[in-house]
Amino acid sequence: MAIRRFFTTGHSVLTYSSTGVDSYGEPIESWTTHSVRGKLWPLSGGEQLSADKMTLFATHKFAMSQTTIAVSETSKVVSGGVTFDVKNVMDRKRPDGSGHIELALELVR
Repeated sequence: MAIRRFFTTGHSVLTYSSTGVDSYGEPIESWTTHSVRGKLWPLSGGEQLSADKMTLFATHKFAMSQTTIAVSETSKVVSGGVTFDVKNVMDRKRPDGSGHIELALELVR
């Protein structure tokens, strides 16, 4: 069963870039908004994600189609007016080229 059939609209991925520095030497931040189709779901209290023996705190997961958007741990996801920080990016690509990208998210409070 393809997860893509559960994808809905109304989600955005915000990607970060630094376009230089201001007169105080601080980076000039720029955020680009990309509208995407995807599926967002909360993690249960008992679920933990860990990588490289460090526990990663994530409150939600988000799956989206393979894309040319450069999603990273500096990106954000906005869904229904709620903002999430991206904690981890997992490429679930299959040998035939199909698949999806799965993001571990933390709710921004």
